[in-house]
Formats: sequence, C-alpha cells, structure tokens
Amino acid sequence: MNTILWTLAPPLPISKHLAEFANQWKLISKGERFYKNIKVTGWWLFTGVEELIFLLDEHSRNKVKQTYDENVKFLHPKGKGLTPVLFVPEMGVVNHNYIDDALREKLLKEGVAVVEGWKGALALCYANFNSFAIHGCQGGPSLLEFMEKKSIPREGIKDIFADTDVLWNPNVTKAYSKLALELPSAEISVFPPATFLNPEGGINYRKDSPDDWIEEGFTKEIVYEKTTKINIQIITQQQIKIQTYVTEKRIKKEMDLDMVHTLREFFEENLFFLPRLNDYYVFNKETCLWNHLDLEELTYFCLNKFEERNWPFSPLQQGIKSASACAVLSWKALQKLFSSKHFIGFENGCWNIKKRQFEPLRKEHYLLSTLPFKYEPLHTGHIMEAAPTICQWLADRVNGSELLTNVLSAALFACILKIEYPERFLFLTGHSATGKSTFFLLLNSLLSVETVYTVSAEDFACDFGLEDLASGPQKSVIIFHDIGRSVTNHFINILRTLVSSTGETTQKRVRRKHKLTWKNKN
Repeated sequence: MNTILWTLAPPLPISKHLAEFANQWKLISKGERFYKNIKVTGWWLFTGVEELIFLLDEHSRNKVKQTYDENVKFLHPKGKGLTPVLFVPEMGVVNHNYIDDALREKLLKEGVAVVEGWKGALALCYANFNSFAIHGCQGGPSLLEFMEKKSIPREGIKDIFADTDVLWNPNVTKAYSKLALELPSAEISVFPPATFLNPEGGINYRKDSPDDWIEEGFTKEIVYEKTTKINIQIITQQQIKIQTYVTEKRIKKEMDLDMVHTLREFFEENLFFLPRLNDYYVFNKETCLWNHLDLEELTYFCLNKFEERNWPFSPLQQGIKSASACAVLSWKALQKLFSSKHFIGFENGCWNIKKRQFEPLRKEHYLLSTLPFKYEPLHTGHIMEAAPTICQWLADRVNGSELLTNVLSAALFACILKIEYPERFLFLTGHSATGKSTFFLLLNSLLSVETVYTVSAEDFACDFGLEDLASGPQKSVIIFHDIGRSVTNHFINILRTLVSSTGETTQKRVRRKHKLTWKNKN
C-alpha cells in the first residue's frame, strides 16, 4: 500500500515521512466524491468515528475554484461541529468506542497536545505526542464537550501548539484565549517565523502548523526546542493596540470626510466668512439672528449644534477651516447685507419699516441683534402717550426746554434705529445726581447689550482701544463715562473719524467706523 500511495497522481499534500506514518496506521485512503455537481478526487482521512474528512487534491481544488469561485480544501459533514480526532503514537487514530480507563490514565500521565488540523495532529503523533485535532481554532467547545463525554480529565492537556497566525490574527488569538482559560494546565506554543520580513520585504504573516515544520526524525525534545511558549494575554493586548490604532485612523478619515461634508452643507446656507479678518457670521436658527463669531466661538457653536456626532474639538476646528471656503464673502458685500434700514428687530419678531407691518424674524432680515423687549401694537402712535413717564423725566432733566428735550429724544431714537453717519457726538454735563447715569441706564435698557461698547476715554485712546472695539459682535453705540474736563487730541481725532461719513481710520483692525458716540462729562 505504501507503493500505491506514492504513485497516485497528484501526490498527497503532506511530507513523505508523515505520509508513510499515516499509511502505517491505515489513516489515509484514495477516493472520490461529489461536491455539488462536480466529481472531485482526493483522500479520505480516518477520524475514529463514522464521519470521515475528505481532503481534495490540487486538481479538484482548482476545478472547484474555476466553477464556483470557492476555495475548498476539506469536505466534511455539515451541521454540528466535527468531533475531535485523538492520535496516540502506539495506536494511530483512536476509535472513540475504545477509550477506556487505561487510555485515560495514559493520557493524564503522558499529557496530550492540542492542534488545529488533522495533519498537524498527525505530525505531533509522529514526534511521539498524544494529540487532539480540533478542526480549526474555533473547535475548543467541541473538544471540551468530547472530553467531558469520554471522562478525559482536562488536566491531561499539557500543550497547545497554535498555528503561527495566532501572533497576528485577532480572531485566532481570541479563540485560543478562550480555550486556554478552560485548560489551565496547558501552555500555548508556536513555531515562530524565521524572519520578521518575507522575501518580498513585507511583514512575514505565515500560517504554519506542525505538519509544515516537523521534519523527519523530530522528537518531543526537538519540537519543544523549535517552538516558543507565548503569553496569549500580551499577544492580545498588542493586537488590540494595533487594531485600535488602525481603527482610529480609519474612523478619523471617515469622520473627517463626513464632518467636512456636513459642515459644508450647513455653511452654504448659514455662514459668511471673511478670510482677511478671520470673522464668521453664522445664522442661529433658535434666535433667528446672525451671530458674529471667531473661529473658537464657531467651533463651540458647531459642537453644540452637532452634539450627536461627538466630534472632537481640534478635528472639528480643522474641518471648519476646510468647509468654510464655500462661504467666503467680501467685507463690502457683507456690509450691504447687514446695513439694511428697513427692519427693527424685537424679541418676538421684526418690524418692517418699508411695508409698515410686523412679521416673524427670518434669516433674510440679516439682523445681528434685537431690541431687548417685545413689540406690542398700541392704538396711539404718539410717544407722549406711549411713554409719558420717560418723556416727562427727559423734560425735567433740561428744565422743560423743548429743544433740549427733543435732542435727548432724538438721540434715543437714533440709537434704536441705528442711524449711521450722525456727524455729531453728545456731551452730557452737570453735577452729580443730575441724571447723567440714569440717562445711560435708560439708553442701555432700550438697546441690545451686544451693540453697546462702554469704555473709559483713556482705554479707548490707547494702542488697543480700536482693536477692542472691533472685536466681538458689531457695536452701534459707544459710551464714555466720566471723561473729565479735558481730553487728548488723539481721543478727539478718533471720535471724528468714527462719526464722520467720509473719514478714514489708519487702524486696520477697525471694521466698524461709524458709531454714535456718547460722553458723560463732569
């Protein structure tokens, strides 16, 4: 039979010494069977039970690949997991019906090795190991069930010879980890690759099993010498680290693409970007107002708006820089949009001056702020009837002078209506307790807090005064408290520039030149 085995074509895909050892115990026989509609040829592998494993020869494997585009190496009964195959050097493959107490005692005393494949177990048996073939790394549960059924003690399992891919395949490593927990007496060993890199210069991802490296004449001692015991927990941790890095990179790339796409869709309809000034004007749907933000503020705005995306701060900031290119606008075009004099915003809507009607706030109103109170229609249109207390208080401050009362009233209306280019600034003078501070409190109560800039004359005239004015939301009123009896020429020149309809400032950081300016002079 030895002669017949080695004259068959194609040859058996195992080493000659292993084939001779298998033939000695009559473990392999040539045969044929059908796979779907194709007749295939190969070898029947004895398993110790009725269910045999059929090993396809190379010719049949190629035929299946060409016909069905499937990689098939073994054929075996489907359904439940295959029963483990027990190899014993003096017996070959053990018939499961003949496992008795003497054999159990022998296995416990000498120990048993576990390996994935039938050929691997054959190779270990050749090297004088008792061995179990568990039919793949996922065969652990079937092995444990079989051992319990046959009363084989788990303490008898001393070695697990894993295929080399346990070092780099997380699924294989996980399966061996579970098996090792159930077999505390066993140590996991592997035949390490001879080199870290393969001949092509890539990482050497080999998948060697014992039948690939057990040579003729190998003994137990040589097997232990050639293999290395591994710490499956450390291998798992290293794989998790690599897998986490790769996954994070992939997720980050996917997240970045999704982030930029999502932001671009939002920015195209709701953002204006001034690249030279690094200013962003974004529409806030909740308030129906446009918010003037810097990059950091816009990042927090987007973190809140897209909270369910869980975007990290720094990547989001980079995404904003990429996506905002679709919203670039010039300063002149932006001024044209936001300098409309047709709308007065209230907390509950917007008064359309041109149409003389009250309407809901809309994006197209291009409002940066609203007045800090609600609009309620009155039957009378006269200010004396609508706000008699305020009107009387203003008149009392100027001793009933109609001219001065009209000046103060006009100033309040100019602030509310955001009248530009006044070419005037108002000084309120007088002793203490004459109403100057109260007038400013009244003015503040009539305006949105974001539109008022309150500062001392000294701070405003310093090198960074205009820069501070330019930062944050757009201001329409500047208030100076207690400027004293004298001011510097530099301070006066800045005021002239701000209120002039033609003046040009040399401070490049100032974007909002035309303000109403108020002073409280003692």
